[in-house]
Amino acid sequence: KVLEALVKLIDRNEVRRGKCRITLFDGSASKIWNGEGKDNVGILIQTAESGAAVNHLSLSVSPLPINSESPLAGVKSCNYTENLLAIENARSNGSDEAIRINQRGEITSACMANVFWIKDGRLFTPSLKTGCLSGTTREFVLEHADVSQVESGIGVLRDAEYVFLTSAGIGIVQIGRFENREFAGELHELTRMIEES
Repeated sequence: KVLEALVKLIDRNEVRRGKCRITLFDGSASKIWNGEGKDNVGILIQTAESGAAVNHLSLSVSPLPINSESPLAGVKSCNYTENLLAIENARSNGSDEAIRINQRGEITSACMANVFWIKDGRLFTPSLKTGCLSGTTREFVLEHADVSQVESGIGVLRDAEYVFLTSAGIGIVQIGRFENREFAGELHELTRMIEES
């Protein structure tokens, strides 16, 4: 039923090279108010054309921390309010995206993507203990490359040779500038290898 609805929506929206998001949510009447709520699952299907490949984004540090001890830390939900506020702050200050840190000062992710960095030929990403989301593209990279999952402060990005972001929406995007530091223009071989996997 879901696949059939997805195919119809792709056709109706004339998506030829695109992406989709399928969201399941509790559509039942609230049991808080009447105790007789009927169980019901709602489905939201969205499609869109894939945008042009983007590389060499600029990155800053968000002043809005993530609480890694929250019961919602690491939970993928439809509430992006904090992330949207953080990315709006970054853009108003001249950056495309921003790194969010947790209450211990550890890197968690970017506002709308996971973050990876390369130092001395090794690939790193924040561990789930930091409160980051376990994104699907992050998981893809973990399956196809030797990655150390760590808890690190923001200084490691300042000392990194390369930094890149991953998400289902943007794929793998290399960072061109972090704060005031410019990174090499060419794609790193690890980034290329992962993209080709």
